[in-house]
Amino acid sequence: MDKQTIITFYHAGIEVDFENIYSYCKFTETALHQEKAQFLALHNEKVNKLTPDEKRNFDQLSIEIHWKLYDVFPTLQWTSIFNSAYSLFERYLNDLCSIFGKNVGVKIALTDLNGQGIERAKIFLSKIVSINNVFDSTEWKDIQDYSKVRNILVHASGKLDLSKEKHKKIFEYVKTQQNLIVWPEDPESQWAQMTILPEYIYESLLSYRIFLGNICKQYLEKNDS
Repeated sequence: MDKQTIITFYHAGIEVDFENIYSYCKFTETALHQEKAQFLALHNEKVNKLTPDEKRNFDQLSIEIHWKLYDVFPTLQWTSIFNSAYSLFERYLNDLCSIFGKNVGVKIALTDLNGQGIERAKIFLSKIVSINNVFDSTEWKDIQDYSKVRNILVHASGKLDLSKEKHKKIFEYVKTQQNLIVWPEDPESQWAQMTILPEYIYESLLSYRIFLGNICKQYLEKNDS
């Protein structure tokens, strides 16, 4: 099988994997919506049939369930999916570095370079494989932002320490994004909690697919010439 065919099939695999994550997000949204609707229907059915003492106990239980359905569960789910999608993107980016490096016969491996994560992959692709144009794209800029958001979610569970300059920059970024939430919004606060909405995941999935697709496309065009 020639190099072009291998890359074409590999790109198809990338598309399938990210489409699966997209479908899972949609499934999760539907499941959460159904659970909320069932909870509301049950609450409305039961609440008027209870004695005052039963109602107090039921209200306490309802508050806990509401908190989980509207806060805890969505936060856990969207954070997990976002982090998984980013990890998949980073894995594919590293894999393409390895494949392209072998194809052009270089002896330098990705791990031989300084840096880490997506920035190290950028160095490899631009300096070793001569794939450059993709890093001037809006998708790459967005992906760099996704990386920063992901690091806060993974290493600080979404909590921003506003005494740190890096965290403060992310705080300012989050406030510009309609699909990210930060509380409190006061920049004079000592800390703030960041959470993501599913729409932010959909944005990231599209950026990953376009960016990786453009890498494969540029490589094939260079190989044809």
